[in-house]
Amino acid sequence: MPVRLKKLKVKTVMDQAKVQEGQALMAEGDKALNKKTFFGSKKPDYDSAVFAYEQAATCFKVGRAHELAVDAFVKSAECHKNLDSMALAAKQLESAAIIAVQNLKQYKLGADLYKQTSDCLLIQNSPDRAAECLEKAGKAMENTDSESAMEYYLQACDLFEEEDRGRFGTDTFRRTVGLLIIANKLDKAVALHERLADVFAKAGNTASFVKTALGVIIIALYNGDEVDAKNRMAKFNNMHGWISSQEGETADEMLRAYENRDSELLAQAVKRPWINNLENEITRIARLLAVPGGGKVNGSGVAEEEDTGIL
Repeated sequence: MPVRLKKLKVKTVMDQAKVQEGQALMAEGDKALNKKTFFGSKKPDYDSAVFAYEQAATCFKVGRAHELAVDAFVKSAECHKNLDSMALAAKQLESAAIIAVQNLKQYKLGADLYKQTSDCLLIQNSPDRAAECLEKAGKAMENTDSESAMEYYLQACDLFEEEDRGRFGTDTFRRTVGLLIIANKLDKAVALHERLADVFAKAGNTASFVKTALGVIIIALYNGDEVDAKNRMAKFNNMHGWISSQEGETADEMLRAYENRDSELLAQAVKRPWINNLENEITRIARLLAVPGGGKVNGSGVAEEEDTGIL
């Protein structure tokens, strides 16, 4: 992919020498790609080109010409693709992505390069690494474009789950749920968190399952969907370890509080110490729960009267 270059700044004589060496190697690579047969047909020499581009990338890195290094890595990756060496193409693209993010602070470019790396790794049948690169793409975008970050994270979660490798992506699931809650995309948050609960249940990790399942109920209630919370609770009631757990009992208290419009019972449930062991965003919204027609629960777990605006 073409890389938009800024005005090149060379800091030392040594840097300048390495950059010039790299530029000469890039010219060699370009020449190799433009080779023709005796009859004038184009016949790229990808082996020679990739060798020249990789050497050029190293020179540019040493010379701190980071934009040129990214361009060289991308060109070498394209050569590897044409040689059906997807693992090597992925390696070059990931090197370019690292420079784009860490040195150039071009986060969108870095994320796109990580996505391309992931695509190559999928073709290479390395789904775990492919999902990890999607997560890196999400991290690159998290502080500048949360929407794009969430999309990359969701793709990573899907990939972990599709390959039955969900237990290796639990941190990605958690990070994504947190971003979805912050963005008020609560339908997606509750669905994804339930998928994580299923991952833990399938792995036989009861402690993490019940903790995550409680989070699912909290998100559903915060989303204002009491029926959805009850339906998800009914599913969990049929799963090992849930009913007898302290998290299951707390979820039951919350649902009874909503059903009976009992703010005091809800306040009591939210004060349970294991609420503080949930993910930060889930603990935060637990403190904001309010039974219909009642007050929200303040930070101390005490129900506050709802302000009706009537004096």
